Amino acid sequence: MRRINNHRNTTTPQHRQRILLSMSNIIPTEEKYPPRTKVEVDNINLSFIKDTWGAEMLRDAMNAVVLAQLDTEISKDEIDVWAYLSTYEPPAGEGFMFCRDKIINCIQTNMQVGHSGSSMAYTMRHLELLTKIGLSKYREGYAK
Repeated sequence: MRRINNHRNTTTPQHRQRILLSMSNIIPTEEKYPPRTKVEVDNINLSFIKDTWGAEMLRDAMNAVVLAQLDTEISKDEIDVWAYLSTYEPPAGEGFMFCRDKIINCIQTNMQVGHSGSSMAYTMRHLELLTKIGLSKYREGYAK
C-alpha cells in the first residue's frame, strides 16, 4: 500500500533557491543567461574579455546578483534582480557610486572582489549593459 503524504510544503522560496544553488554545484550545466546559480555564472565564457581582472570583476558582479536574489528583503518582494537591473537607471548626478537603491546596494555588498569607487562604478556599468542587451550582444560588442 502506498502512503500518501498530506502535509503542506512549508519550504520558503529562499530555502528552495539555496537548495537549488547547492545542488547546482554538483550538476554540470551549459552556459545559461541570465545565470541563476554560481555554477551557471562560472560556466559563462568570458574569455572575450582580454583583461583578466575586468573579467573577474564582471563574474564577481554576476555572482553578487545571484546572491542578491537570495536576500530576504528582495525575495520577500518577489523581485527578479536580473530583470530589475535591465530597466534600472541610477539617479542623475549619483551614478552607481552614490545611489541609495536597496537592490543596487545589496549587489554591491555581495561583491567579493575589492573595489575602489571607480572600479565599482565601472563594473556596475558593465553589468548594467550586460543586463540591458544580453550576453550575446555584449560579447559581440566587446569584440569590436
